[in-house]
This record gives sequence, C-alpha cells and structure tokens, in this order.
Amino acid sequence: MSSIVIIGAGSSGLAAAHTLLDAGHTVTIFEKSRGVGGRAATRNRAGFIYDYGANYIKPGAPDSVELITKRFYTPDLIDIQKPVWTFDGSQHIQEGDSTQNAEPKWSYRRGLTTLSRKMAKGLNIHLSTHVARIQQQANAWILYNDAGEVMGTFDRVLITIPANQAKFVYSALKDKGKVTRGWLGVGIRDISALPPGMAKTFNFTGTTGVLVEQIAPSSPVAGKIQTGDIIVGFNGQAVDDSNQLRNLVAAVATGFVLVDLESGRVRRLATLERVDPTIRMNDGKADPWGRFWAGTMGLDKRPGAGTLYCLEPDLAVRVELDQLTISNGLDWSADRQTMFYVDTPTQRVDRFHLGPSGLELRDRRPFASLAGLVRKPAPQHICMTTRTTGIRVVTRAGCPRAATAATARIPAR
Repeated sequence: MSSIVIIGAGSSGLAAAHTLLDAGHTVTIFEKSRGVGGRAATRNRAGFIYDYGANYIKPGAPDSVELITKRFYTPDLIDIQKPVWTFDGSQHIQEGDSTQNAEPKWSYRRGLTTLSRKMAKGLNIHLSTHVARIQQQANAWILYNDAGEVMGTFDRVLITIPANQAKFVYSALKDKGKVTRGWLGVGIRDISALPPGMAKTFNFTGTTGVLVEQIAPSSPVAGKIQTGDIIVGFNGQAVDDSNQLRNLVAAVATGFVLVDLESGRVRRLATLERVDPTIRMNDGKADPWGRFWAGTMGLDKRPGAGTLYCLEPDLAVRVELDQLTISNGLDWSADRQTMFYVDTPTQRVDRFHLGPSGLELRDRRPFASLAGLVRKPAPQHICMTTRTTGIRVVTRAGCPRAATAATARIPAR
C-alpha cells in the first residue's frame, strides 16, 4: 500500500482520505487554513448561525448521498423546502434560479461545516500548514514548508485545492517536475461578495473593500493585520476589490519579487549585487513617488551588515545607505521634504532632508531619541500620525514577550 498526502481539507479532500484509508493506504492531510471545510464556512454571531461560503449541498452522485445520509449522518441534516433568493453585489434581492430551486438542497442546523467536522474525526490532519514546494524525486514526492524544511516524503500526492490553483500546480509539475509557490499567507474576500449584512458585523458600513478572512501563522504579516480587518486603501490608493491586491512587490533575501496573491506565482524583478546567506531583508515601505525601499540586517545582528535599498519603477536597484545594523522603519512627511528612518540599535529616529525627486538624502541628523522613554528601547516601525502633527514609533521595550510593544508619539517639527 502507498503513503498518500492530500493537500486541502475541504469536503472532497476529506472524502478522498476516507476512501483511501478504506483501501489500506496511509493518508496525511495538509490544510493552510485554521479549520476544515474548504468553501464551507460557518459563523455564529449573536445567537444566529449562517454560512458565508457555500450555502447548501446538492445531493449529487450516489456515493455522495451515501456519505451524507449514512456514514457521516447527523440529525442536524435538513432538507431546504423553500426557494432560495439571491442578494447580489448591487444590493438587489430577487428570486433565485427556478431550476436550481426545484432541485433538492440540504444544509445543517448548525451550519455546513457540521459535515466537514464530522468527516475530519480520526484523520491525520495538519491545520495552518502551508505547502510551499512540491518536488518529485525518483518514485517519491517531497513536500517543503515556507522555511524550506521537509514536511514529508510520500508515494502519491492528491491535490484538492480550488480549480484555478490546481491548474497552476499541475502545469508546474508537468513542465518542471516541481512547484514552488510564493504565498503571503492571507485569505481575502471582496466586501461586495459577502452575504447581506455581514460587513456590518465587522462594524463596517461601506460597500467596497476587501475582508481579511484568514492569516497563516507563518505569514510575514501575522501580527500586523488581523482576521476581520477590512482593507479599504493601500499605499494611498483606494481598494475596491481584491484584484487591486493581487500583485505585490516583496523584498526577499536576494532582491525583489512580484507576488501574484491569487495564483501564488512569484516573478523576480531584481537581484541584489551582493548576495550573502547570512543577511536577510527586514522592514520596507513604498515612498510617495512610487518607489519601494527595503533594508537588510545580519542574521546575527552584527554591526555594519545592513543596507538600505531603493527599487525604482524601472526596476533599477540603488544602495541608499550602508554600514547599518538593523535597517528598520521609515516614512515621509506629507510635504515630501523629509524622510524619517530608524536603525534600531541607535535607539533614535533620524531625519533626512530630501531633494525634489526624493532621492537625495541630505543632512542626516537625529530627530528624536527614545533613550529614557521606555526601558531598553528598540525602535522599529514608524509612521506619520494624523495631519502629520507627529510620528508614532513602535518599539520593542525590553518586555519578556517578544510580541509586546510600546508606542511613543513624537511631535513633528
């Protein structure tokens, strides 16, 4: 018998796992989300239960009917007798498709995830686990995580992810014998695609934007944004739907890449002249002129190892500052005449006078020292506050827990 890995813990992946186990195979499931169910998603809010993913189940093939009504039967299963009406993105309520309404439809009193939770019992499932790379070697398949660590070696791989993602994975495996995916680790959904009234449960009254539905623990933005956040702007531009967030520029150890958030494709934009395995990228930000600045630091935090780079729209990369230690937060004044910058061990925020193009960093001098403001200050991220009346500095304040931060407000002058 074979060792088989299944990617995706939706209903199809769970059903496949049971079928393979029945045949005597060993099965492992990896799921990037925090729970099972795939497209089925249930919420319980103020005593009301609603499904904001798939809304109901069609009985389908005899095998599916047998699984639902016998093997994984639960008394919560109900037959939807009344027709289903639709509520579209234009906020129009209208009668649903008459053909589909004439067909049998099933649901569960406690939500559609009732089925997937029951199916998941007894299975070897690893949640919040992202498969970053799949590679075939001889007669085996090797899976790697985001850190490049081996997750396991298997005889067969079964992919039960959404069709658009599966198409990309299949093509990569066919053409290259392996697949490498760049994934920010954030699941998003258009506000306009949410069920009626759901946005208000997040205290949001707008009609456009993007809801953050999930964040993988390994995501580089974990702790910076949260599940339930609604993105309405990015880099000073309004965000109406998720298409505007599909492509992001990211700084990686060897340079800059373009990440397609929907397909996971990663395309290299520029490579640094010096590539050192002991150095990694740290903080970065886009400036008012549309350039992307990102700085590095040594893995051992050694002095002088850090560099601040600037990626131009034409993909040229320039060194702006060197001999840094931990290149960190940076931001620009509203009048575009000043850049504020943090090299963490200095325990201060520095300011630069800028030329008209924003590229001439002149007259560097200390803007504010955090020494004495908090215990063992380690300034990291900075941003201009409302109306540019000050700067907010987030610090690691010598707290026993690395996730604990202090904030200092400094008047701009």
